[in-house]
Amino acid sequence: MASDASGNVERRAGSSGWRWALAGIIVFGVAIRVGLGLVHPYMFDDSRDYVELARRIVHGLSYGVQTRDGWMTASRMPGYPVFLAGVFAVFGESVKAVACVQAILSGGIIWLTWLIGRRAGVMAGLIAAGLVAMDPLTVGFSAAILSEMPFTLCLMGGMWIGARLLERERGEVRELGWWIVLGLVWGAGVYLRASVLYALVVVGVWIWGYRRFSGWALGGALLAVVVMFGTLVPWMMHTGKGAGRLTSLEGISLYEAVYPGADGGPKQDKIATPPEMEGAGMEWPRDEVWGREAWGYVRSDPVRILRLAVVKAGRTWSPWMNASEMRNPVLQAVLIGWQAPLFILAAGGIFWGGLAGRMKGLLLCPIVYFTAVHALFLGSVRYRVPLMPVVCVLAATGLARLVRRAGKPEPDEGV
Repeated sequence: MASDASGNVERRAGSSGWRWALAGIIVFGVAIRVGLGLVHPYMFDDSRDYVELARRIVHGLSYGVQTRDGWMTASRMPGYPVFLAGVFAVFGESVKAVACVQAILSGGIIWLTWLIGRRAGVMAGLIAAGLVAMDPLTVGFSAAILSEMPFTLCLMGGMWIGARLLERERGEVRELGWWIVLGLVWGAGVYLRASVLYALVVVGVWIWGYRRFSGWALGGALLAVVVMFGTLVPWMMHTGKGAGRLTSLEGISLYEAVYPGADGGPKQDKIATPPEMEGAGMEWPRDEVWGREAWGYVRSDPVRILRLAVVKAGRTWSPWMNASEMRNPVLQAVLIGWQAPLFILAAGGIFWGGLAGRMKGLLLCPIVYFTAVHALFLGSVRYRVPLMPVVCVLAATGLARLVRRAGKPEPDEGV
């Protein structure tokens, strides 16, 4: 009896140990992000637009910014400006407050990474959470006045809901509730980053296929897509355009990615605006002209576009920063020293990690989708920041398998 009691105590201590470890990882991750946000919040060109839009929302003014091409009312999706406006309304117009709120959101990202990673075991979940907590890119961008952190939270929330739906053995009416939530979360993500719009279709098709083409899964996926598009109706009413054209910068964004002087990086400051496109009140006509010209270049020289696609994919997944102003030797060394091994471990996790094949496929959906999107548009390390928790999950499953092979036992998950 005494030995049984002792064994139960040891098991309870073991099962609570990982919970303390997870709490410590989350607190550590949030703390270092809060510290960076208080010391050095980062402002970029996009940041200034977002802040101006947030100020206009707070003061009840019309939604829009002045750009070199005139007054723009739909150049930026409203999700991040609304987020900033909420922070400004509570804490005043402080970018440090924004960085601190984003640091707290990062705690949710770490927790969601744990929830997904634990499907390969407690050890894999803890390693995944730890990798995200320390990842230099996610730490750095948590202090950037950009949409990356709120969007990453939405993406990882969508991945977690997708994992739950993928694991269901049979369809039930209550399952539809999860599909509705997935559509709402994805809609919130689109308001933060328009390029994620069609990724939900990819995720839905994957779940439907692995659910053996279940009618419940198909109906749920269609419901999620309808809900997502439903969330976009207010924005489409504002722009007067359909969901296929969410912002009025899509045309010039594609143009700078494919025109003859394109090299895969940002070039808008080097592109001269033709005289016929100048003037107020031409926001959407300008977008159409830029888009038409861009697709003309794509059709006229597809071989060059394919070569550019390889370059842009390389820029997106580069283990170092591409921008000249970010090429500090110490920063570059830290990034290469962290991310090169991380990518190798993630590749190992894909091929022999402890996750089920269906889960690996689910996690690869956003990776493949965003890589393809930015192989057409611009390639930048920034665009893969929301994917880093997914990469960390894959890397953690590979590393956890190596640790187990070395003789380290799997932590007791408890009840």
